Amino acid sequence: MLAVMKDDEITATVRSDYSILQLAHSFFNKHGQDPTKYDYIRQTLRESGRLLLILRKEFSIHTLEDAVRPAHFDVVIKAVKKVSGYDDEKHCYRTPSLALKLGHSLQKVSDILHCRALMAQDSNLIKSTQSFKTLYAAKWSELISHTALTTLNERHFNKPSTLPFTEDVQCLHLEKITEQALKDLEDHKNLFLFARPHCLTPYRGQDCLRLYAGECGAEKPELLRSTLLRKHVATLSQILNLKNHELDQVANFLGHDIRVHREYYRLPEATTQLAKISKLLLAMEKGSLRSLQGKTLEEIEIEELNVDTRRPTTFTPPPKNEESLRLWLKALNLKKPPKRPYVCSFHFVDKRPTEDHPIPEKWLGYEVPIKTPRRRVQRLADTDDSHCDEEADQTIPQSEATLHKDADTQWEVQALMDHTYTLEGKMKDVCDRETQCGGEVPLAHAILKNDTSCVLYTGLSLNAFFDHVKYLEQFYKANFKMHEMDQILMTMMKLKLNLLQGDLAERFAVSQGLVSRILSYWIDTMEEHMRIFIPWLPRDTIRSTMPQCFREKFPNTTCIIDCSETNLQKPHNLDSRGESYSHYYSSNTIKYLVAIAPCGLVMFISPAYGGRCSDKFITQESGFLEYLRPGDEVMADRGFTIRDLLFERRVNLVLPAFTHKGGQLSDEDVTATRRIANVRIHVERVIRRLKVFKIISQTVPINLSHKMDKILRICAALVNMQGEIIHEDAD
Repeated sequence: MLAVMKDDEITATVRSDYSILQLAHSFFNKHGQDPTKYDYIRQTLRESGRLLLILRKEFSIHTLEDAVRPAHFDVVIKAVKKVSGYDDEKHCYRTPSLALKLGHSLQKVSDILHCRALMAQDSNLIKSTQSFKTLYAAKWSELISHTALTTLNERHFNKPSTLPFTEDVQCLHLEKITEQALKDLEDHKNLFLFARPHCLTPYRGQDCLRLYAGECGAEKPELLRSTLLRKHVATLSQILNLKNHELDQVANFLGHDIRVHREYYRLPEATTQLAKISKLLLAMEKGSLRSLQGKTLEEIEIEELNVDTRRPTTFTPPPKNEESLRLWLKALNLKKPPKRPYVCSFHFVDKRPTEDHPIPEKWLGYEVPIKTPRRRVQRLADTDDSHCDEEADQTIPQSEATLHKDADTQWEVQALMDHTYTLEGKMKDVCDRETQCGGEVPLAHAILKNDTSCVLYTGLSLNAFFDHVKYLEQFYKANFKMHEMDQILMTMMKLKLNLLQGDLAERFAVSQGLVSRILSYWIDTMEEHMRIFIPWLPRDTIRSTMPQCFREKFPNTTCIIDCSETNLQKPHNLDSRGESYSHYYSSNTIKYLVAIAPCGLVMFISPAYGGRCSDKFITQESGFLEYLRPGDEVMADRGFTIRDLLFERRVNLVLPAFTHKGGQLSDEDVTATRRIANVRIHVERVIRRLKVFKIISQTVPINLSHKMDKILRICAALVNMQGEIIHEDAD
């Protein structure tokens, strides 16, 4: 493996150092059975050799074993920066990956020396290698790795997405070289298909590509590399709009599965998707979106847009010649033409008046009539205009009258709709949901007509909803092109009714993408600023607001707790599936803890846990215990075996009585259990009110599970904003 290395100063340094040879021996023991790893081993050895060569020339350190001594750590840092091309002014590396690789090699050499010292029982060397490892762990990241990784990340983000030119790919196929290569394959002594002449090793694909890319005359030979060529094929396959099974065949041919093909090798932002979006942008620039109504991006053709990108739209004044002006006005066919009717270049065949086409002829709002002789109608000075129009229509054949309709009397002329500058006055009152103007009335006023409809869509009364919107608007920092009130209503409709994003998009006349962004933003914003609506009440407040049913039998109660579960879409990951499986419901669920005050106010709601978690585990891990103080009293169900946890905090636990070994409860236990159940039912009522929000009561999709902690807190806050759940007269 060392014999085939390039015979130069670096190779001589590698062969002369015992520690580097031991490093090579370690790599060979691990990868020696795989010949494809030999190049990797040789490259790693040459990297270590380059470092040692710098140490010998500039710092008088002659072996790598001396380099990994603690006293020479600063010198090694300087040598690594020197080899990797560190720039002190810009604080970046010319070759950042080399700095990272040298760190791994030095750590490996230190491990080899440490093992050798342990076997030889050399205490000095053991202490030296341990000290070097400690220094490496503490300082290497600070002095080398952090800057190298930063350089790599900056280059990654600033690197443009490039693909080889099709012409360059065609140039790469050299017929003469191909014929010569076929002749060289006739060497039967070499077992490899792509055999080197007069040698027993094969050609490496990357070496051949690099060589012939430079010789083929390509404009960008550096782009003709294996990875970029695969990207080239993958991108062209998307342009061809292949079907799924055909894409699978392409992916198998390129050496990876369909997921990798779609995720890593396609470049839609630089090719096909950009071309499709450009169609839409051209239509928006022309103001002709109405002509494309109901079409998909694939159905829009560039020809439909009729855009001349060579010159901007210009306005041509009318001609001064009387005959030319008469023809000009006749072509425009206006009832009341202005004194100087300017015409935009869109209406001319050549985008401007020419000798062949001196007057406007295109998109004039009417079709050119068939030139058939007809009787001239003379208008009298005292004749009513409408009467003249009726008489004129009677003198024209029916087919011609249909074609010769005046432009100003048409309800909608598609070509004129493209001219947005002619409709400025008419369009002032027209607003798209995604381009709302500031003075538009929110759609919420039309949807929420009374308290009944407001409770249906949001869970709040009408006054409570508007107060809530006023509170949240002060935290709005986004720039969605939609009224803030409508955004909040959309989010609350998602929480209350769990409507599909497509349904919300239809109701609010926006795109599904905008709905997704609005929901994500407002769930985060609401959760952050609605935490104040889930307060942990002071003990005096709990006592003063305690209903009569608690005062009589349980006057020291601080809170009532219970756990609830919501179905979860079955995860694909087996570990996640096991963690979320609930044996009680025999399905995958999320589980959360709810604690309410005796008055019915939600004081605590835990994050969402997997359905497999026990009540005790959630109580201990959710942070609920941190709110309890000595002397408090917690009421719970039988499943909460948390008496030991509460005893440490000097908190009393009230539970229904248990039966032991099939026995029956005593009369006192039956009475106590009945009294506890009579007041503990209120936490069930609060949870039922919480599950009125269908996003919690219905099956939670996997893609929403990461937001469930925030959704639970928002819904709990909305429950607290509703009316009282425990009424004194009902008690």
